[in-house]
Amino acid sequence: GPTTYRGGRGRAIIAGGYDGNPNQTNTMEYFTISSTGNATDFGNLSAARYGVEGVSNVSRGLFAGGVTPTAFFNTIEYITVGSTGEATDFGDLTTTLNGPAGASNGYRALFAGGQDTQGSSQVVDTGNYAEIATTGNAIEYGSLSQARGSSQAVSNNSRGVFIAGYTNDTVTAGTYENTIDYYTISSSASAVDFGDTLADKYSVIAADDSSRAVFGGGRINDNSNVDNMEYFSIGTI
Repeated sequence: GPTTYRGGRGRAIIAGGYDGNPNQTNTMEYFTISSTGNATDFGNLSAARYGVEGVSNVSRGLFAGGVTPTAFFNTIEYITVGSTGEATDFGDLTTTLNGPAGASNGYRALFAGGQDTQGSSQVVDTGNYAEIATTGNAIEYGSLSQARGSSQAVSNNSRGVFIAGYTNDTVTAGTYENTIDYYTISSSASAVDFGDTLADKYSVIAADDSSRAVFGGGRINDNSNVDNMEYFSIGTI
């Protein structure tokens, strides 16, 4: 689906995804979080795709990876959150990735996990990082505790915490995970165990206020969707 993140200046930006035909789209839209109303056109990604991941600081947003039915992307693009316009090339991930999870401490963007092979859709434990204020290719980072796709991430000023996901390349029931692990974003060390979700699941949706993380929804190992929400404190284990 599309990626959504909270940007600086009180804006949320939605990018990519399916447009309902079903075709992938390159559309970006935004809305003001503190008000209500319909989204407004922001601009376009360089190519239509879904499975894109976004992170931001107070002024710049980065979008990384993505996939179409025929191609995976290693592209990283950026926007200026407070204005509108087309996405601009930032650099490349170290590998093509569909659906990596992303976290940021406001300075460094961290992307990890996802699928990297068209056809077999192999899940990976790969970590990448980039400095948000500059442009250039991402640099390899430490690994997740296990290869997995469709994770979700939250962060504070020091930690990026990666939640659940699936570990089987064909996304079959029985291969969903309850793993939560975390990176110290300023280092390049591999992720460390944080704890577990209440059930094995993937495709959860998460939000945080840099102190508490709340995540909910997703699909569990009997292949049913769930509506429950869970929370943890990012700064503790």
